Amino acid sequence: MLEISKRIELLAPAGEWAAMKAAVLNGADAVYFGLSDFNARKRAANFKLEELEQIIDYLHGHNVKGYLAFNTLIFNDELGRAADFLKAAARARVDAVIVQDVGIAALARKMCAGFVIHASTQMTITSAEAAEFARELGISRVILARELSLEGLRDIAAKTGQELEVFVHGAMCMSYSGQCLASAVLAGRSANRGACAQLCRLPYKLVVNGQEADIGNKEYLLSPADLNLINRVSDIAGAGVVAVKIEGRLKNEFYVGAAVAAYRYAIDKAASGEKIDPDDAVIRRLEDSFSRGFCEGFINGRRHNELVHGLSAGNRGKLIGIVTKVDGDSIGIEMEKNLRAEEIKPGDGIVIESGGNVQGGRVYQAWTDKNYLALWFGFRDVDLSLIDAGAAVFKTDDPALRREIEKTFARDVIWHREGLSAEVYAADGEEIEITFTDDFGKAATVKGPVLAKARTSAACVEDIERQLGRLGNTPFELKQVKIKKLDEVMVPASVLNDLRRRAVEELLAMRKQARQIAITDESALGSLQLEARVIVNKIKIEHGPGLSVLVRTMEQFEAAVEHKDKIGLVYGDFERLEDFEPAAAIARGAGIKFGGATLRVYGPGDEKHLDGILDAKPNVVLVRNLTALAKLRQTTKCKLVGDGSLNIVNEIAAAEFARLGIERITPGYDLNWERLKELGVKCGAGLFEISVHERVGLFHTEHCIFANTLGHEDGCGKACKSDVQLVEVKGLVHRVKRDWACRNTVYAGAVYSWAEEMREMLEAGFENFRVSVLEENGRVTGELISLYWEMKKGRLSPAQGFAQVSKLYRDPLRSRIRR
Repeated sequence: MLEISKRIELLAPAGEWAAMKAAVLNGADAVYFGLSDFNARKRAANFKLEELEQIIDYLHGHNVKGYLAFNTLIFNDELGRAADFLKAAARARVDAVIVQDVGIAALARKMCAGFVIHASTQMTITSAEAAEFARELGISRVILARELSLEGLRDIAAKTGQELEVFVHGAMCMSYSGQCLASAVLAGRSANRGACAQLCRLPYKLVVNGQEADIGNKEYLLSPADLNLINRVSDIAGAGVVAVKIEGRLKNEFYVGAAVAAYRYAIDKAASGEKIDPDDAVIRRLEDSFSRGFCEGFINGRRHNELVHGLSAGNRGKLIGIVTKVDGDSIGIEMEKNLRAEEIKPGDGIVIESGGNVQGGRVYQAWTDKNYLALWFGFRDVDLSLIDAGAAVFKTDDPALRREIEKTFARDVIWHREGLSAEVYAADGEEIEITFTDDFGKAATVKGPVLAKARTSAACVEDIERQLGRLGNTPFELKQVKIKKLDEVMVPASVLNDLRRRAVEELLAMRKQARQIAITDESALGSLQLEARVIVNKIKIEHGPGLSVLVRTMEQFEAAVEHKDKIGLVYGDFERLEDFEPAAAIARGAGIKFGGATLRVYGPGDEKHLDGILDAKPNVVLVRNLTALAKLRQTTKCKLVGDGSLNIVNEIAAAEFARLGIERITPGYDLNWERLKELGVKCGAGLFEISVHERVGLFHTEHCIFANTLGHEDGCGKACKSDVQLVEVKGLVHRVKRDWACRNTVYAGAVYSWAEEMREMLEAGFENFRVSVLEENGRVTGELISLYWEMKKGRLSPAQGFAQVSKLYRDPLRSRIRR
């Protein structure tokens, strides 16, 4: 039991000072936070670079670790500033940096040998192979994808020596973190750059086989409920995880304080072998502080109907009950069974969901009788004429609770104290000497005045222990006092207090010195940039015609083969595993190269898919995740092409992946043309394969939209045989497709093209282009190949090409360029 307490670290979010103090003063072991730039929560208040040392001093003064979130993609022109941020982090003695960009991991590793680097969940690590692969990048802890089950966690922990961290509470993303392109494509602001537009929280209409489906009030089809694993802490600890993490750098101090207090309670209970009491006030506060409705995410596997209720996307708080009648200026409610009458008070904020109508207001008066509750509201707060029997009522705000939570961080306390042992030498006629030794063996010895024989009462052990134990505002507690010598001498309390203060100051100075992170290479960035050019220049690439095609059906594949004079490579991204071998054989017979596309995510148990690709003996594998790369570089001699899902946007990341076996790269989707052109100059444009035509995958998710909207209550129902589309508020019709592993991708309603920039791309040295098709038939596939081939050869102008491609679609064709 005690082993759990030692292993499990409670990690809390902080977007500003009030939240940081709430985390520390409610028992967090570590706090993660971001600065004004380069972090995945740009909308948070965040901290200034000049505050960094103050932050770490505050945290370390409470024996709490500080992790700097540096978890965005970094463009080439930002590398210099990023290097300055990393140097500042080293000087401030951060306990770890959390990174998404492989290039930044390399920079941190080279700049400071002592840097502790954690892999962000944005790196989409879902397997033991990927976790071990991260070790090669200098990463000592991986923050696993939220989509893993308890069984998956156990599998990864059993196969890797890496530290594993998991999210246990807070908002859930619909897409795998790091694989969401919705904001970048539709809103011009990227989740991979810390500027998520929350498009998963919008309402969508469901279209099934061409007809709008009636799914009642369920319209928030991509908005997951919030994660709450408070009852599973013991299971997670037992699975081999070393840290549990609360999401919420955009949340206020009341949310942070309530969440940290609840999980501190749960971890401590697990450590002592006790079960948590769900009725404990600290647990009940969780739902009151913020909730879109709670679920256990994927810890039990796929539970599609639990993950997305679809009724709302905002804070629903706690369900109070269901309206049974509307009576004049009040409503009658049948309360939830576990609800206490005293939980509903005047001043509380209430939301009522009645059909498609949502209203909110403050309670003016409340009256209860057993499980019946009557509520009156402030004047004109709620239009009772719009409320029907059967409406759901939620409590979303509790001012009294906020005051209660505020008390938990109103007074400075230190949860985690380090043990001290004291040794005392107090001899007549000699200087008094005290040595403090901490739990890590650091010792500070201080001396005081020469002692004289006591005339009245001599110092006793109890007096000495009492004075030396007054360590209130320090990160220490006195565990034992050893008396080396104690004559009958007089030792004033003021002397002991002074000795204690000086010894503690020395120990704190030693601790601060021990945590210094030496900058071992001030010119690390320049060195890596030189190394990058050497690495990428060694790669010898056979270009062929320079046009590749990615297909998803055999009809599209056959159309591509018919245009073999225009293409050098055809990728198969088949839903059916059995299509790879015949496709590869046909391609060999036609004299063109065949490539197998991996899944975008491989989790535990998905090995069969990669084996199926390799059984087809492809010339090339299109690598979309770290698991695939880790396995392929050990098992195959195929050429490896890194896809855009690897999020490569700077020259150091490109070189790192090239060093690890990637021979051609499709750049990350966050690059605009100007930055892509600069990357081509730095690395050589021939290294890159540009996706010039595709329906971009906006969300890639473990959640099955088919099962959630059309399946059975208890599971799948094979609903994916239907053609499903999601219609967003602006009218775009997004496609929903499943892959071999039943993961869903929501593809953009518009088709995206770089046709208008192809001439400029060719002039800049880019010559490898990819055309991707999704649901196009064979005829359209063939016409697309011909049009892009003509543009590549300069026989069709970009404007003419764009116009002709546009004619092939009913949906809009849009340029992918963002200046």
